[in-house]
Amino acid sequence: MKSKLIFASILVSLFIGLMVSQVKVVNAESSNSPLTTPISYFEISGKVTYRLGNIVRPAVGAFIKVIGNTGIFIIPVNSDGSYSTYLTAGEYKVQAQDHRSQTTFYPTTRIVDLREASASGVNFQGLVSTGSATPSN
Repeated sequence: MKSKLIFASILVSLFIGLMVSQVKVVNAESSNSPLTTPISYFEISGKVTYRLGNIVRPAVGAFIKVIGNTGIFIIPVNSDGSYSTYLTAGEYKVQAQDHRSQTTFYPTTRIVDLREASASGVNFQGLVSTGSATPSN
């Protein structure tokens, strides 16, 4: 019985030794670390409206075109003229567009920095007429 107990103790010691030798301690600060930084997402949002003279309406049917290092994204405008999406950290070129050839959106392009925070109030206004109307801020 005593020999079985010694044999079992040796097996347990070998098993624990084998398990400990398989554990690898990883320093998160080392350059060859398999750990990665989590991806941060930031929200970009705003409103898009049409202006015809003194009448301002939501730009139903318009969309937002976002151009960044990771590609081009198309974001539809909701029925109240608002839009919102989440993007990875970075700098983006943002434009409002629609399928009407006579609409000019102001500003034509906005550069939005999403490297440290979300951006709200990224608004656009489309002038439908070619009269003397100017966009309001």
